[in-house]
Amino acid sequence: MATQTEHHWTVEQAREHLEGLGFLVADQPQGLRRKHADLRVSCERNEYVVEASQRLPNGRWLALHEAVDGAGYRAIDRELRPLFAERIRESERQLTSTPAPEAAIRVGWFAAEADDDYVLACVEACLLGTRSVPMPESAAAAEIDCYGFAYSELSRCTDLDAAVLSNESGARLVLNPYGRAVEHVRRSSLYAAFAAYGAVVDPLREVEAGRALMVGPDFVGPRDGRAQWAYLAHKYGRPLATAC
Repeated sequence: MATQTEHHWTVEQAREHLEGLGFLVADQPQGLRRKHADLRVSCERNEYVVEASQRLPNGRWLALHEAVDGAGYRAIDRELRPLFAERIRESERQLTSTPAPEAAIRVGWFAAEADDDYVLACVEACLLGTRSVPMPESAAAAEIDCYGFAYSELSRCTDLDAAVLSNESGARLVLNPYGRAVEHVRRSSLYAAFAAYGAVVDPLREVEAGRALMVGPDFVGPRDGRAQWAYLAHKYGRPLATAC
C-alpha cells in the first residue's frame, strides 16, 4: 500500500518549473517501508522519475562563502562536499527504489533558496568534479574547465541520469557523462526543453567542441594533482601548466 506525503517547498519549485515547460507532473505514491522519488513526469514520448526533496543547505554554504573564495577548489572539496554528497547519493537511492519503466529517466532535482547562483555553481562543480585549469599557450582564453579533475559525485551515481539545479529565477539541466543512458537523455523532451533556453550542461559535448577538457573514467591514478596533469598531457598531446 502506498501513501501520500506533504511536499517540501523544493518539490513545489520543481513542479512549477516543469509545468512551465509544458510537462505533465503528478505525485509519486510513497512506499510504506522506503521513500520513493517525489514526482512522476511525462511529456510526449518520455517518462521521468524526479526526486526533488534534496534541499541545499544555504545557510552553512553562505557562511563559508568568503573562506571558499580565498582557498578555491580545495576548500570546496574539504568544506562543502560533505554538506551535499549524501544528498546526491540519497537522491539516487530513492530514484532507483521507485517502481518505473526501464526507459524512465531518473532525475535528481537540487534547489537553492532565493537566487543564490554561487551555491548552484559550487554544486555543479562538485557534481562534475570541475576545475578551471590554466592554458597559457592559448591565446583565446587564460583558463578552461576540466571535468573530473576533482572527484565527481556523478561518476559514483551512474543511475542518476541527470541533475537539475534550480533557484527561484531559473534552472539548468546537468547531464551525467558517466550515466547509463546518455544518448537516451539527449533525445528526450526534457533535454530539448532546457536546451531551448541554453540551460543544458553536457560535459561530453563541451569536450567535443573544444570548450572543456575531461579526466575520463579511464583515469586510475590518485587525484593528487600531478597525476591529473600527466593524464591530461598524455590525452591531449600537449603539456599543460600545473598551477592551480
